[in-house]
Amino acid sequence: MPLVSVIIPTYNSAKFLSRTIESVLAQTYRNFELIIVDDVSTDDTVSIIRSFAEKDSRISCMVLDANSGGPARPTNKGLAVAKGDFIAFLDHDDEWLPEKLQEQVSFLQSASKDIGAVVCDVDLLTPDGTRRPMHTFPDYPTKESFLTAVLCANFFFMFSDLCMRREALQAVGLLDERYILGVDHDYYIRLAQTCLIGVVHKPLIRYAVHPQNLSRGSLSLTNAIADLELLLDTHAELFARHPRCYRRRMVQLGSALIAVGNMQQARSTLRTAFFLNPWAFDVPFYFLLSLLGKRIHRALKMIKNTVQNHA
Repeated sequence: MPLVSVIIPTYNSAKFLSRTIESVLAQTYRNFELIIVDDVSTDDTVSIIRSFAEKDSRISCMVLDANSGGPARPTNKGLAVAKGDFIAFLDHDDEWLPEKLQEQVSFLQSASKDIGAVVCDVDLLTPDGTRRPMHTFPDYPTKESFLTAVLCANFFFMFSDLCMRREALQAVGLLDERYILGVDHDYYIRLAQTCLIGVVHKPLIRYAVHPQNLSRGSLSLTNAIADLELLLDTHAELFARHPRCYRRRMVQLGSALIAVGNMQQARSTLRTAFFLNPWAFDVPFYFLLSLLGKRIHRALKMIKNTVQNHA
């Protein structure tokens, strides 16, 4: 039975971490090592990790010397000591269903070696404990279909559903520590250039949504803008070969710039997107918002999110 290395980066996750760890310990696939790397938490996170590690020799705890500001560095520290034939990742507030590792390891063992990694469908876990379907992946039969999906952001980006062969990890390399929020986008783009990806069409992840989520923090929009600009620069040649995806990302960037009040840069970004497809209606809409101001933009976004949440 191959060894699976499970990596959990943590930061101030005492409220959620116990159930996250327990979801790993409840796996029907038993041959795993659980490597938890803390980014210098200021709450009881480390003591919780150590209490679990004292009871189960498969669990190890590492603490960084200084806070890195994001999940990339602690994840890389875990990868550096991982011994598994397969590597799986889990965010500190998400949960796995008991069959998650078994399903994904079995998939990779029976799949062609061209398939270097596998994801699975995702359920949403709300603060009141309610579960509902969140994302269902299509199949990606070719590298190009996978690459186009991640470049265009037609992909549900998260690490908690990813399991990969060690050979795929060696080909892709470690996470880029320059990113705060967008490290998953960068990593999946790099992964898509090295291998095919498989899909287990079962919801084996519970994705947690709560006010403390990193992706919903007060600085998230500023960080997201910086990360998206870095992504577009890092993968400029790829985006040049995929202008539809480049345009989509530029519209995302323009919208985010409006939300933080950077109207001049937003209009410049949106002009670039407009000339890539002058017939689309989204760019004129956002361009108008850039003239009206960020308060109206935020109000419209709030209305849109409210409608989506109650759909």
